Amino acid sequence: MPPTLPQQIRLFISYRSQDPDLSLAQRFYEALEAAGYESFMAGESIRLGENWAQRVDEELERADYFLLLLSPKSAASEMVTEEVRRAKELRDRHPNHKPVILPIRVNFPWDSPLNYDLRGYLNRIQQREWKTEADTPKILQEILTLLAAGSPSPPTPPEADEADPPPPPYPLIL
Repeated sequence: MPPTLPQQIRLFISYRSQDPDLSLAQRFYEALEAAGYESFMAGESIRLGENWAQRVDEELERADYFLLLLSPKSAASEMVTEEVRRAKELRDRHPNHKPVILPIRVNFPWDSPLNYDLRGYLNRIQQREWKTEADTPKILQEILTLLAAGSPSPPTPPEADEADPPPPPYPLIL
């Protein structure tokens, strides 16, 4: 049997298609791809004529990590809220709790209010705050370190000699 290759880590980047969200998403996308991670960013990944909603849902289902760039405008977006809802639903159903949600507040202070749904979806999830370009390398390095440490490994097949032992030939009396 040939050796099993490690599973490719997949990221879904959720962002608003205006700056600074867009340029930050592109920066993360390029750095993650250069580091060997497979990333999905709608503007970069969906081809002309593709069913946008279907492709987004497929990519969410395949993602190991959901990188959420949360700005004041994206926090008000129904589309972003739906992506977060879907990611949380998938995470709650998946045996390995994937995708892992990684929220980054983009020019969005901690004391800024979130809508009821987002607040519930992101409850108890550690968040980072991005204020300026100077924060990008530090946050990117933290993400890369997390991905390297949390690389999902493929399940190992059970060996034939690890099968359940046969039942005893007589009933056990206790």
